[in-house]
Amino acid sequence: MTDKTFIITGTTGFIGGSLYRLLKSNKVKCIGVSRNKSDNSDYCVKNYSEVINLYDQNTYLINFAGDNREISQDEINMLEILSARFKDRMFFMSSAQVYGLEHKYSNEESSKLDGITDYAKKKIFAEKLVLSNKGKILRLSNIYGKGMSLDTVWHDILNQVKNNNNLITLKNKLAIRDFLYIDDFCSLIYKIILSDENLNVINVGSGKGTSLVSITNLIYQKIYPNRPLPEILSKNDVEICNILNINLAMREYDWEPHIDIKEGISRWLA
Repeated sequence: MTDKTFIITGTTGFIGGSLYRLLKSNKVKCIGVSRNKSDNSDYCVKNYSEVINLYDQNTYLINFAGDNREISQDEINMLEILSARFKDRMFFMSSAQVYGLEHKYSNEESSKLDGITDYAKKKIFAEKLVLSNKGKILRLSNIYGKGMSLDTVWHDILNQVKNNNNLITLKNKLAIRDFLYIDDFCSLIYKIILSDENLNVINVGSGKGTSLVSITNLIYQKIYPNRPLPEILSKNDVEICNILNINLAMREYDWEPHIDIKEGISRWLA
């Protein structure tokens, strides 16, 4: 068993909490850090920069804190403090959005970054900050599964399916995204953090694109197996495709995703 101790910030959240439980179940030393007390939290803070107090020669930081649609200046300041202390023992969760959103069918780690949204631009800035201290960047696709936030396109679709029956309206039915089930996500992160490989940037996704129309139809079929598929409308038709190339993760960590989108939806709805 490793002597490493992993400090995980944001363990009251869906992704951080899932990884925390996996490490605990495998008897890997870890400390869950959050702003609110929960079953996944060992250490409560007012500001995540306080994590610096947990630093010692065996601690590694896995940062999920603030991994939402907005990145504040306070979070940037926190990253600056923590990355300067943990250096190459810090894992920062970035986003596939740093590659941009238009016509990107297989983004490799070396692909040009194209921050279109403010969120993506701040993620790129944060990446540079962490990399300047030799930290590691994990670029996440869309992670989904049981326990994910209610404020997602998944729950929006599910609520419409349950309430509107045969008429569904999407924000953009032409969008194609890379979706990775939470169990597959955790299995890869587990391998990455315990590995001695010294890769600076790693894509974390399924490597496959799925349209929101396909997701809508799969959810509908799961709930109403004997009904014809619904009519799907769109508020905005813009071709968006963002799929990650995961060859590096598969090759270096002997990993591959096992839960396809149909099985993932079944597990989520179970």
